[in-house]
Formats: sequence, C-alpha cells, structure tokens
Amino acid sequence: MNTSPSLVKSNKNFLLFWSGQTVSLFGSQVTIVGLPLTAVYLLKANSFEMGLFQACATIPFFFI
Repeated sequence: MNTSPSLVKSNKNFLLFWSGQTVSLFGSQVTIVGLPLTAVYLLKANSFEMGLFQACATIPFFFI
C-alpha cells in the first residue's frame, strides 16, 4: 500500500480528534446520568429538589 506522509498525518490528526470527541461525549453522558443519581443517593434529594435541579440545568438554554 502506497500512502503519502501527509495522508498518514491527516488520518492521525483525525483519529486524535475523533478519540477526543468520543471521550468527551462519554463523559457528558456519564454526567447526565450520574449527577442526578448522586443528588438522590448522597444528598437524599426529594422530588421537588430534583425538579429544581433539572430546572437549573436547563435555565442557560433559555437565555441562549
């Protein structure tokens, strides 16, 4: 297989970018699930407090 050095470098940069995005999205999904569970289990949050927690999490989208 004959590949030019620029093509290999380009693929390496893409793979680094792709793996970084994968780790970032995985971390975001863990936070989406883990943060409310932490509030319930460790802080003993009730349903009203969980509602406030979710409302505070969505307030920035209202302003954007």
